Amino acid sequence: MHSMKFSLYRPLLLCVVVSLACAACDPANDSQKPTRSLQQIRDSGKLVVLTRNAPTTWYLDRNGEPAGPEYEMVEAYASTLGVEVEYKLKPTVKLILKGIENAEGDLAAAGLTITQPRRERFRFGPAYQDVTQQVVCRRDSVQPESIEELAEIELKVIADSSYSERLEALQKKHPDLKWTESETQSTEQLLYQVWKRELECTVADSNIVDINYRYFPELIAPFNLNRAQSLG
Repeated sequence: MHSMKFSLYRPLLLCVVVSLACAACDPANDSQKPTRSLQQIRDSGKLVVLTRNAPTTWYLDRNGEPAGPEYEMVEAYASTLGVEVEYKLKPTVKLILKGIENAEGDLAAAGLTITQPRRERFRFGPAYQDVTQQVVCRRDSVQPESIEELAEIELKVIADSSYSERLEALQKKHPDLKWTESETQSTEQLLYQVWKRELECTVADSNIVDINYRYFPELIAPFNLNRAQSLG
């Protein structure tokens, strides 16, 4: 079961955003744009944030107003700095990570799992929520219960994701495991494809699965791919 740490996020916000505002790219690559310092952000009066439109990150509520966990954290922090926020929406995690590498924003607030390969590319703030990666299928369709059974079905995940990292690690012990990756779709779109029977299974974080159960109650998560990981 994943746990939420939003009761702690106000005192953590400074650490979260300052460390991400200095997001580390490859210092040996002189072609990369420099990231802005915290003082430069203050002086400009604007914090530029990369995110994506999803119920677990940033979205427009029924009144057309921005909402979402990442939105609330960013707005609270920007208020302590006395600056406004400019949100740049990206359709995929891959484009968000690429955008941070290219200094298109000061930080990414997009439900990003803290993984070792990502730590080698970026600086993360403290974790604020724990999630598990879950295999998701339809109740009335295939329901793999092991990695061996997963290797026999049609599986697709989003590209450059913590899901693909985990599958690559599992493939070392299970060479028959195979999957495809989408460069253009979001996790939510792949869940919709599973619900429409256009795809057998996908992988999603447990917080995303929990919210999408409301819209697609026929979905089921037969097993987890890993132990809990943290978002940052």
